[in-house]
Amino acid sequence: MSAINAKPLIIIAEDHKDTALVLSRLLESEGYATRIANNGGELFKLMRNEKPRLIFLDIQMPWMDGTEVLLKLKSEKDTAGIPVIICTGEDGIKEVQKYINWGAFDHITKPFDNDAVCEKVRKILKS
Repeated sequence: MSAINAKPLIIIAEDHKDTALVLSRLLESEGYATRIANNGGELFKLMRNEKPRLIFLDIQMPWMDGTEVLLKLKSEKDTAGIPVIICTGEDGIKEVQKYINWGAFDHITKPFDNDAVCEKVRKILKS
């Protein structure tokens, strides 16, 4: 955030356009700025110009999947502190725990509950 009154930026890395748009509209209705990346490469391109306060990261994406992106984010000094919420169709506790162990802050299961998403974001950003 460069300006004092700027909205917190959230990047949504999601290859399913409809899912990304629904999540983006939801978050924007809550007062956040959003950018959408269709894959991991686009996420890192966006982050060259703007550092997000939070990242929603789909696990199953082409080119560079969410697991690779998460591990790269958490291994680099400039991005390790950015909270990541994993977006997955998997609801198994073992799978989710794996992502938490690798540095994800939390997860949402698709299809997601709007109220739960907003509550997680508020908790993370304390807005």
